[in-house]
Amino acid sequence: MKNITFIGLGKLGTAMATQLLQSGFPLTVYNRTKEKTVAFEKLGAKIADSLESAALNADIIFTSLIDDKAVMSVTEAILPHLKKGATHVSTSTILPKTAIILEKSHQENSSIYVASCVLGIPKAVLSKSATSICSGNQNAIETIQPLLESFSAKVINVGEHVAHANVLKICLNYTLITAIELISELYAFAEKSGLDTAIVQESLHHIYAHPAVKNYIDKIHARDFDQINFDMKGGNKDVNLFQEAFIDAGVTPDIANILRGKFTQALATGMEKKDWSAVSEVVRKRSGLD
Repeated sequence: MKNITFIGLGKLGTAMATQLLQSGFPLTVYNRTKEKTVAFEKLGAKIADSLESAALNADIIFTSLIDDKAVMSVTEAILPHLKKGATHVSTSTILPKTAIILEKSHQENSSIYVASCVLGIPKAVLSKSATSICSGNQNAIETIQPLLESFSAKVINVGEHVAHANVLKICLNYTLITAIELISELYAFAEKSGLDTAIVQESLHHIYAHPAVKNYIDKIHARDFDQINFDMKGGNKDVNLFQEAFIDAGVTPDIANILRGKFTQALATGMEKKDWSAVSEVVRKRSGLD
C-alpha cells in the first residue's frame, strides 16, 4: 500500500481528503492551521506536524492550495524531503507557466509533478461528481487514477504536457465567470425593463441546453463560417440593438460594448458574407493566430 499525504485542508482539500479516507486509502494530512486536522485524526488519518514530516516517506503527495505563490512555497519546503520517484499531485488552479517550472523542479529532484485540477465545488467532491483534469507523467497519472476516482465522476487526461490541465481548467473557469457576467447583465436588463426575472431564469435553462449552443461550439472549432445561420451584418445590427436597448433601460451593456468593436473589425475586413460566429476570427487575428 502506497503512503499518501494530503497538504491543504481548505474547503475543497477537506472534501478530497475526506473522500480518500472514506474510500479506504490510508492518509497522512497536514494543514498550517492544526485545528483543521482534528476531524481527520478521528477518521483514522495520521497527522503530520510539519511540511517536512508530511513529505517524508510519501509515495504520493496531494496539495490543495490557494494560488501559485502558495504552491511554489510549499513545493520548495517539501522537495528536499521527497524520496526519489515520489509523485506530487497539485490540484490547484495555477498558471500554466508555473506548472512547467514545478515539473522541472521535481525532475531535478528525481521526483514527479502531476497537474490534476479539480472542476467542482466541495459538495460535488463529496458526492463523487467532480471532474479531475490531469496532465504530465502518464505512468504517474495511471497510478493515481483510483485515488482521483474516489472523488471524481470523470477523470480527463489531456496528455504529457504538464501545463495543459491548467490551460483547460482556465478555459472552463473563464467560461463560468463570463457566464456569470452575462447572466447578471440579463437579469438587470429584464428587471429594469419590468420583466419577471423568473421568466428569464427559465429561458436561460432552455437556451443553455439548446442544440444551438453546441452548434456554435462546433462551428467555431471547425471554423465553418460559410454555412450561414445568421450573417455578420445581422449580428452587427443586433449588437447595436443590444446596446441601445440596455442603455434605454439604464443598464451598461459591457459585453455588447466589447463585441461592437469586433463586429466593426469583422465587417471592415471582408467578413460581411460570413456567419456572425466568424467574429471569433477577430479574436484569432488579435491573438496573432492565422
